[in-house]
Amino acid sequence: MPFTVRTLDAPSRDGKSRKDEYLVVDFPNGRNRRTLVVTRHTADLLNEVDFEDWVFLGEFAAILDRKTGQIEAILRSFGTPTIDALLKRLTATVEENQSDQSGVVEAEAAAKAASDESERPLRIKFPGISGRLEAEISPANHALAWLERGFGPRVGTFSLKLKAKGVNRHEDALVLLREFSTSLFFDLDVTHQTSFGLAVSWTVTQKRRDRERAKAVHTRAPRLPRMRYSPEAASLYTYGRSAAGMPLLEFLAYYQVMEFYFSVYSRQELMQRVRQELLDPRFDPNSDSDLARMMGILGGSSKSFLAESEQLRATLRRCVDNDVLAAFIKGSEEMEEFLTGKQEIAGVKPLNFSNKEQKIVDQVADRIYQIRCRIVHSKEDGGPDGAQLLLPFGDEARKLTHYISLARFLAQKVLIAGAKPASWI
Repeated sequence: MPFTVRTLDAPSRDGKSRKDEYLVVDFPNGRNRRTLVVTRHTADLLNEVDFEDWVFLGEFAAILDRKTGQIEAILRSFGTPTIDALLKRLTATVEENQSDQSGVVEAEAAAKAASDESERPLRIKFPGISGRLEAEISPANHALAWLERGFGPRVGTFSLKLKAKGVNRHEDALVLLREFSTSLFFDLDVTHQTSFGLAVSWTVTQKRRDRERAKAVHTRAPRLPRMRYSPEAASLYTYGRSAAGMPLLEFLAYYQVMEFYFSVYSRQELMQRVRQELLDPRFDPNSDSDLARMMGILGGSSKSFLAESEQLRATLRRCVDNDVLAAFIKGSEEMEEFLTGKQEIAGVKPLNFSNKEQKIVDQVADRIYQIRCRIVHSKEDGGPDGAQLLLPFGDEARKLTHYISLARFLAQKVLIAGAKPASWI
């Protein structure tokens, strides 16, 4: 298993600096590798398990132990209550109904060998009826938790454990984990008002955090805001900022900020088109063809003057300078390479800075709209372009990082363009 040794300067209790060594290990992850940090403490924990047989699964904080055939995935809860509180609720429910008629759910709650008897390690078991599959939710494996979270199993750190006959390959294990967890979590939500999810590996989210930290931050002291922003649009923007880890929600929130101003800027665009047509000396109000062309500009009998994609273009043209947008994209070599290279998001074309016929702001508008359609349209009603549904927990959703950063930048520009002088200045 490939690894490298690195050293870190760490302060000691006597105030002096000491050298701490740690390993950076490449674990197998299907056809890819997962690079994780192994500290001295984590190494001790790994020595207690057969980690050589571990294969990490997809983008999740999850493993397949090829020796035992067990799948383990760290869980997360959405909102409140915490996972341990949810498990206590489930345990209490099962304890009240010890004889479960379906035979699907059993619960174990062993008393903890500690002075505080109120703390009890929780375990919810879901034994398979046919014996082909066994599942449980219980405290997470120490070594896995330290690798993926930087801490060991404590209150609130639980994992889903599965064991199925014949599942010993990465792809098979990943499919089973996704399909089973989706069904289990939905059933528990419907029947017990719980909200579980699979935790994503920190290596996936850390890349975006590193990119965010690398961006320039103003060094001047904070000052009173000089402009007043729309509370509605700013609320949508704040919602996007709070949706970190939920890429589709975050992207749509920033899109809605832009959409909030569609009526303002699309009408300006429309008035400009009408004005140009009326000022044309060749325009004849008595000509049916000229009037038909004018009706076409006004959208004919459609409910909206401009198609939504054109409204987005009009809004961004009014709010974002083409050169400023190009500089933002080129300011990150990784972003520029992703947006101009072979696209990993289906249905979205790469940007072309050499295209003299279409400005970057229009190209970006088209791609933002294409992603929006992939999120909101189902496979059956994908609209004129037959957009395929972009799944919230799919691989493509986690590749939206650069498009989310781009959408946030655009939302900021639209909010700023729509701001008014503050009354408190």
